[in-house]
Amino acid sequence: MELLIGLIFELFKIVIQSAIYGIIIVFVYKILFNKTFTLKTWILTSSIIAIAMLVLLNTHWGSHGFGDSRRIPLQFNKEIDIINGSLAYIDIKKNGTIPIADFTILENKVIGKTGIDATQTYPPYFVWDLKNDNLTYYNSNNELFSSENLKKINLEPFYKHYHKYWGGWRFWLLP
Repeated sequence: MELLIGLIFELFKIVIQSAIYGIIIVFVYKILFNKTFTLKTWILTSSIIAIAMLVLLNTHWGSHGFGDSRRIPLQFNKEIDIINGSLAYIDIKKNGTIPIADFTILENKVIGKTGIDATQTYPPYFVWDLKNDNLTYYNSNNELFSSENLKKINLEPFYKHYHKYWGGWRFWLLP
């Protein structure tokens, strides 16, 4: 049900956005080239934009999840996901799926606390090096800060990062 509501919302948003972008493009073209346009031209322009937005919505950088799943893209094929609104995780080829709790995203690293998994126990802190796709565990906060040469960092829950990434201009201008 959540998937269907999310899909309907995204399609409705794409129709509205493409109609607005179509109007802007038609008027800019009219001002620059002094040509008149028909309703058919506006519909064709808006349709092309809507198709492009649907394609973008299904790419790594455009997809933010449907239904009860959400995602934050980090680098190509690297992302942080959450399912059911409560289970955040990272999926690393070498290490598998790792549940995470609070985290922060730095330039080429994700630093955070591991989450609770019923089948496996993980050390409490981790650093995911995105460049090398390596995961390093730490047993204490002090060990993490000293080995990574970090000062104070704020570990925040998934939805804080999600709203930072997908909120603002991305919400209003992208599908």
